[in-house]
Amino acid sequence: MLPDTRRVTVLLSLVCALALAQTCFTCGASVVNGTPPGFAVGTTGGGNTKPVYPTTIKELAAALSGNEPSVIVLKQEFRFVNTEGSKTEKGCRPKNKLDCIAKKNGFMGQDA
Repeated sequence: MLPDTRRVTVLLSLVCALALAQTCFTCGASVVNGTPPGFAVGTTGGGNTKPVYPTTIKELAAALSGNEPSVIVLKQEFRFVNTEGSKTEKGCRPKNKLDCIAKKNGFMGQDA
């Protein structure tokens, strides 16, 4: 077995290595690699703007509604369910679905 001081040194070295690795992974998570897909293809970011790190839905909505270029870094998932109110309206159906229902033959079609 290792002497007590040697064991403590090894343990402290391991803890420091793990802390350093965690710091590197955290920094690497906010670095963008490659190009964004879809509608964001032409997005260039906020330039030299200081990044915003929203922690609440209210902060995120404020950051998204600004008129100035910005960099928004998300570190969590935001669920907007039941945060903006609700409204019930009559939906619209394509004409072929309405024609199918009008035939009253038992087929109703599938609404989207």
